[in-house]
Amino acid sequence: MSNEKDIRNSLRTIVKGADRPYSTIGIVEKVEGTTCDVKLINSEVIIFDVLLSIDNNVSLEEVPSKGSKVIITFLSYNTAFVSKSSIVESLSIVTKDEDGNIVESLKEVLIDYASEMYDNLSLMTHTTSQGPTLAPAVNDASFSLSKDDFIERINKIFNK
Repeated sequence: MSNEKDIRNSLRTIVKGADRPYSTIGIVEKVEGTTCDVKLINSEVIIFDVLLSIDNNVSLEEVPSKGSKVIITFLSYNTAFVSKSSIVESLSIVTKDEDGNIVESLKEVLIDYASEMYDNLSLMTHTTSQGPTLAPAVNDASFSLSKDDFIERINKIFNK
């Protein structure tokens, strides 16, 4: 009888904790859109449609590379998300409206800001003893190269 009571108490403990989040380790099998499929370590079990992000409004998505190790966290029996990845293929930071539509992404904001900054710097005037002058043509060219270089670096960071 004591064993039955121990088993019953053990089962109650297991069932009682079933609604708590828990994490496990797996390897990314496939990435598609905002989800990925993850094969659990030391198992043949594949968890399908693991979310890359759980935030509906402001989202930081680390898109894991295929074959990378990930920690997935289950929020419920059928909802899991990637909480950490060993290799990130790309990074996406976006702001979404109530309907889930992307309002702006960090990449777009950085490119727009850099473009505006470089354009304004190339139009800058200098005061000299002979009056105000536009920035020398040599500076305009170097600003152009710097602008293109900056945009290229942003694109590399976000892998797009």
